[in-house]
Amino acid sequence: MAEKATNCENTTITKDPQKSQNARLENGLTVKQMNAAELLAFGKKVQEVADTAGISRHQLWVWQKNPYFVSAISKYRAELWGNSKQRLRGLVDKSVDVLEQAIESGDLKAAIELLKIVGLNGKIGNPGLPQSIDEVLTVEATKMVDASLAKIPFDDPMEELDVRLRVRPSLIYKQVKKLNNKLAFPEEEAYEATE
Repeated sequence: MAEKATNCENTTITKDPQKSQNARLENGLTVKQMNAAELLAFGKKVQEVADTAGISRHQLWVWQKNPYFVSAISKYRAELWGNSKQRLRGLVDKSVDVLEQAIESGDLKAAIELLKIVGLNGKIGNPGLPQSIDEVLTVEATKMVDASLAKIPFDDPMEELDVRLRVRPSLIYKQVKKLNNKLAFPEEEAYEATE
């Protein structure tokens, strides 16, 4: 049998003996890792993804801590969301017409819903997930710096404000550089499935 495919709603993982699962692709991930990232982006459960990819849950957990893997998941999610967003855009005019008619007829609920939508200030359709390695590292560095700053007991609120506005960005920048220096592609050999 030259090829075996596992179908998971719109997602197919192909195992071809001529293409090594361990060969790194352009983005530094293996085919197996990219398949797992795609399944996670589709919303599959961790155990289902691990079983389909032929790895342990622990290995998948290790991959999920790596910025390259996180970036791949985010890119897949952005692609999925982009397709849905195009379909939603096609419905916007119709929706606005219906809302306008409802509001003109005095429908209070429609008016309130419109106010809620307008209050979202552009958050509609933007999942806000980091996609590039730099974005993933910046998010992680920001969390680390903010956690460190939260431990500092500031006596003067102005001093705290000064640190957060003036010092925090440079601390984040330095932390991103440190994380970037430690950056490595996620490995799969260390925690292969033992089941």
